[in-house]
Amino acid sequence: GGRWLLDRSDLPLTDSQRQTLQTRADAIRATVDAALPSRAALRHGDRRRSVVDLDPFRRGAALLAELRATPEAPSGAAPLLEDGLLALAEAHHLFAPPAKLAALRRARAALGRAVGVLGLHGEAWHPRLRVIEDELLPHIAGLCRSAERRQRRGLPGRYN
Repeated sequence: GGRWLLDRSDLPLTDSQRQTLQTRADAIRATVDAALPSRAALRHGDRRRSVVDLDPFRRGAALLAELRATPEAPSGAAPLLEDGLLALAEAHHLFAPPAKLAALRRARAALGRAVGVLGLHGEAWHPRLRVIEDELLPHIAGLCRSAERRQRRGLPGRYN
């Protein structure tokens, strides 16, 4: 009858629609992750926390997956983010304050470089940059301060 009917799912998404969907997916993922018990407790039958239970590690891992799944993502950002997360995981499992502090500093440096790469590639990447600056780096800075205090006092490290 002269009318065309298109299924909405056949139309390409706009940037704002894509961002809205990503925000919803992130909120659902955060809710599910918060409801799950500690992965370490499931494995070991105790209440120790695994690195995957750390909020900044989980958020960073989600951001890393997003960067890897986005073809137009700046090529250097994902490897730097991965290096930072691996250094955070290393620090989480170290006992001696000097070694823990060195790993945390490596994590902070790699994440800082990832922020730089994202910042150099335009405003479209600023929301991801803010995740690192507002969520990951402050948490790591707090861990650094704690390790520095323990090192200054000559205290042994503590188990995670």
